[in-house]
Amino acid sequence: MRSSVKRKHVPLRGFSLIELVVSLVVIGIVYGMLFANLPRTNSRVEFQSQVSMVRSMILSAQIFGASQGGDAQGRGVMIRESDLLDPEAQKVTEFLDISSSELDELGIRRSSGVYDGVDDGIMDYLLPAYIMVNDISAYRANDTFMPSCLSVTFVRPSTNANLSECKISASVGVSDNYDSVNIEFQSMAVDGLYSCMTILRIGQVSVKEGEC
Repeated sequence: MRSSVKRKHVPLRGFSLIELVVSLVVIGIVYGMLFANLPRTNSRVEFQSQVSMVRSMILSAQIFGASQGGDAQGRGVMIRESDLLDPEAQKVTEFLDISSSELDELGIRRSSGVYDGVDDGIMDYLLPAYIMVNDISAYRANDTFMPSCLSVTFVRPSTNANLSECKISASVGVSDNYDSVNIEFQSMAVDGLYSCMTILRIGQVSVKEGEC
């Protein structure tokens, strides 16, 4: 005997208009938060990339210093404090430290070991206007110096860094070689975004986020 069971038909129910509106509003808020932070995120990444570029230039000069041969005895990077009235201050110059035209006491032409205005520039790298070199602090023994222009040079065959104030007039020898230097970079596009680059005479170059 076949028994028939009467099934209750349950109509399919979709989203109501109110539910759709609420869902769209929530999705809009989430997307708005994401896109609002996108420019800040991009500015932070670009800032870190620019600071890393400067560090790479210094490390490239260090590799050159570890090599042998060639006319140039050294290679270095010149970094200056930013000056809103001087666009040239935004340039980071990579240079060859050519032999001096003067002879030392042994009758040998020596590399000056510092950017002195007669070195051969390889490349001028222009930092974006929103990235400032706020401060250059140099240290030797118990003394602190505030050079406005820093020369980081590696003279063959050594990976140690000559950390000196730039000399615009040619000179032989380095009398103001520092033990370490801190360079503070600041982003003008993101409030409170700083990076501190530390360079040691032994050739170590490190970067950390934050003020020096």
